[in-house]
Amino acid sequence: MLKHDPPDFPSDVFLLLETVEVTVIIAESTTKTQAVSAAEFLKTDMKRKIVLKIRLPPMEVNRDILRTYKIMPRAQNAHAYVNAGFLFKFNESQTRLLSIRICYGGINPQFVHATATEKRLPGVDLFEGNVIQSAFQSLDQDIQPDSSLDEPTPQHRKILALGIFYKAVLKTRVIWNSAIIFDFRKLSPRATSAEGYSS
Repeated sequence: MLKHDPPDFPSDVFLLLETVEVTVIIAESTTKTQAVSAAEFLKTDMKRKIVLKIRLPPMEVNRDILRTYKIMPRAQNAHAYVNAGFLFKFNESQTRLLSIRICYGGINPQFVHATATEKRLPGVDLFEGNVIQSAFQSLDQDIQPDSSLDEPTPQHRKILALGIFYKAVLKTRVIWNSAIIFDFRKLSPRATSAEGYSS
């Protein structure tokens, strides 16, 4: 509810709910309910209404990857400069992206989804260099941070947002292709050492 009243608040909970595409069930009376998305919930007048439940959609363990990030000035008790959630849905062979949800907080009060980028990426191999470059160009157009005295500069927040997306793509790549993970144990044989003392 904190995100409902000041929409510029970078809520981690809201971002997670919007990323996974939940349905919020609102009760207006004992007989009347309303189902809305998390984004629509922010625009809904909650006077004399309560949130009855939140429905989470099913996720495919072998095809869907959820990543969330929070960039903040210190490790605890601070609101995020930029927070982000990404939901990658791949085909069964994990070679093509079926859909993607790209959600950000801390950019500006009206911005939640990078919609142009979300529309551009389905059907492609996300891990090809030209696809990543195209996604960055699209994100650069989508992400337009506002200027605020108590936040880092808009350019700084845009760079953070682009970096978070790149990190999410790299982590997703590591999950699907464990061969690119470097195993330091194979670098050299295990070293041993001993020290003796004479008495």
